[in-house]
Amino acid sequence: MRLNPIEAESYCDYLGLALFTARRYEEAIKAFQVETDPKFYNHVWLAACYAQLGKLEEARALGARALALAPQLTLERIARMEPLRDPADIEHWISAIRLAGIP
Repeated sequence: MRLNPIEAESYCDYLGLALFTARRYEEAIKAFQVETDPKFYNHVWLAACYAQLGKLEEARALGARALALAPQLTLERIARMEPLRDPADIEHWISAIRLAGIP
């Protein structure tokens, strides 16, 4: 990100994923919020952060936005698309996303 700050937005998702996995949720939220045109997965990632912080109202609102953008979204689909290898990391994500209301 320091070498190519012009494309910083494209790197923030990866930074946010790393911060979430490191359980640094507030920092992850800041990284995910850089996206100017959020996609369904941006809402999912933010929802997971808020769920882990115990802010379930915010998490569920973001989960609902994600489902509005991608009605076919499920926990199984999310688990397949995330670049996580460690089953414990996947469960960390999925448990938070479940709290956000994703089926």
